[in-house]
Amino acid sequence: MSSEITAGAPGRPAPEHSGPSSDTGADCCDELLLPPQGQELARIEDLLAGGVGPEASEARAARLAGDARVVEVLRADGFTGPRYRKFAGQLMEYGWPIIIGGNSTGEIFRQTSMIHRPVPAGAIVHDWDRDDRSEVATETVLAGLELFRTHALENGRWDPQGGAALTTYYVGACVRAFRPVYIRWSRERMTRQAMRVVPLGLDEADPLASIPTSGQPTRTTQPPSTTNSTASCRC
Repeated sequence: MSSEITAGAPGRPAPEHSGPSSDTGADCCDELLLPPQGQELARIEDLLAGGVGPEASEARAARLAGDARVVEVLRADGFTGPRYRKFAGQLMEYGWPIIIGGNSTGEIFRQTSMIHRPVPAGAIVHDWDRDDRSEVATETVLAGLELFRTHALENGRWDPQGGAALTTYYVGACVRAFRPVYIRWSRERMTRQAMRVVPLGLDEADPLASIPTSGQPTRTTQPPSTTNSTASCRC
């Protein structure tokens, strides 16, 4: 790998880093509680990807050396700019099918439990469909990217001597980011379902229906009847 930024499949532009998203909560902002050994991270990646198999040692060594050069280039750019955006897009393209695969098989829930970040049983939606899984996967790879950039790159947590390639470490960050993303999605889904069951609309039973609109005077009695007024007039 040369100074040309490559990490998986050709990437799409990624947004500039703007700091950790508040939506993901503290779960995504503390230290990565992931197994430090590259082999263990590779095992997690392999399980989520559906058993692709381990990478040959020589190929992995060459890949790690190339990854180290990529990090040097990105560090010189301050982990920002067009080269970083290209790199980030490639990471997300690499991670998305792995995460959605883990969503489909349920392996993602087992892996989050193994790193002591289980999704609460009450938040798990058993009937989520393909669109749901796609939405959660997209939010997960975005949150994972922020986590990866902060800890792996800026804070220097990624080390080629650890044995995990950049893409493998990124998948680990996505696993780490999954729980808060999923819990938020689950709560929003439950809220939408509740609103469909109990629609919020103004109708006769709505206690707010009697409040006058702006500029309308409040009437305490019915207006006088036109018919009665005409009948009582003696002029």
